[in-house]
Amino acid sequence: MNTSSQRQGVTVSVPGKIMLAGEYSVLTKGRSLSAAVDAFLTMDISDRIEDSIEVQSNLWPQPIQLNFNKNPEPLLDSLQSAAKQHDISRASVQVRSHLPVAFGLGSSSAVRLAAHLGLLAFAKQSIQFPPDILWSSAREAWRLQREQQGFASGYDLVTQLHGGYLEWRPDYECWPGAIRSLSLDWLNDWVHPYAGGQGAPTEQVGGSVRGWLDQEGLWPELLQRNEFLIDAFLAQEGEGLIAANQAHRQLFQKAPFYPASLYKGLASLSGFDRSWSFKTTGAGGEDAILILGQRSNLTGVDAALNRQGWKRLSSAWTTQPSQVKWKDSLHD
Repeated sequence: MNTSSQRQGVTVSVPGKIMLAGEYSVLTKGRSLSAAVDAFLTMDISDRIEDSIEVQSNLWPQPIQLNFNKNPEPLLDSLQSAAKQHDISRASVQVRSHLPVAFGLGSSSAVRLAAHLGLLAFAKQSIQFPPDILWSSAREAWRLQREQQGFASGYDLVTQLHGGYLEWRPDYECWPGAIRSLSLDWLNDWVHPYAGGQGAPTEQVGGSVRGWLDQEGLWPELLQRNEFLIDAFLAQEGEGLIAANQAHRQLFQKAPFYPASLYKGLASLSGFDRSWSFKTTGAGGEDAILILGQRSNLTGVDAALNRQGWKRLSSAWTTQPSQVKWKDSLHD
């Protein structure tokens, strides 16, 4: 391990993410739509005198010393893996997250990605890398994600590295595959994320839903409805989107962990599935949810969700990608 010289500190910021369409079918190479969220996880990496790596974060209660054994905590394991890869044995790592775990905005994938980008920059003492090197870091984070969760498409890492609103068709043999950047204008008008539920642990919820899809033989039907829904998003026509979302939602309503009581309350409101609609995101439990419709039609919906503890994310979408900067001004 290299401990011979003082290293310049770096700061990495990674946006949150939300999957708009493509949950589960993306695991079978179906398309997905996702967008980066205007809330960030930041990782500061600095040199330290002690020959060890100390991690402090608002994601866990006290500082932790990495010991480079296999760590049962996936996020710490990701940091250890990145440190080993880049031959880092001493560093002070501070993680500040504005991505609450229960909201399903990608706090875990953000830590993985920030670790690989940040420790690469810290080791190389550079913040300028060509795209292929950045994607190699994201690919390594995806490899760990699959190892730790048992499955993962990596759409979250694609979205968080790239930023913006994306149509993605994965290629698991040559990951990530085909990425197309889309305009945020229509998304800002029609797609409104709310957060405040109990969260949907990816491994538990995702594993149960995948098992249910297997047992019921629903994968072909899911892929078909997902493609229909994505085409409706891309057409940017409200009536078609609401109809496509209704058909997609009907498939998932019998799935494990589906938030039935939340759906029942929303379905009783005026205009449901006519002028506006409701959609779960990601694993399909009580992560962030989407309300689809023009804002002028959502006053009653907003009030009903607020009474149940759900709040619309302000300034929801962002084009900002993950960024690596020097921690102070010693470098230009």
